Amino acid sequence: MRVPLNSGTWTDEEHKGFLRGLEVYGHGNWNAMAVFVLSRSPPQIEAYAQDYMAEKETAHDLQQVALVYTSFPRQASTSASRL
Repeated sequence: MRVPLNSGTWTDEEHKGFLRGLEVYGHGNWNAMAVFVLSRSPPQIEAYAQDYMAEKETAHDLQQVALVYTSFPRQASTSASRL
């Protein structure tokens, strides 16, 4: 029996299946990963992966900025120090 394909927002269960497929088959094996996300097609999985990776990259970039920002000691800003 074939499971009908979903569209729109991914469910938590679909996301968990995506992560499991990513762990088992790696990035790019969308057809194989479809075994873990029966309610999505390989092109849907690929599109979701692109969004997921972009979101992870953005989060990583923000962490790096925060790390750099907190690594430098802050100097007191007073009007006398600007003279």
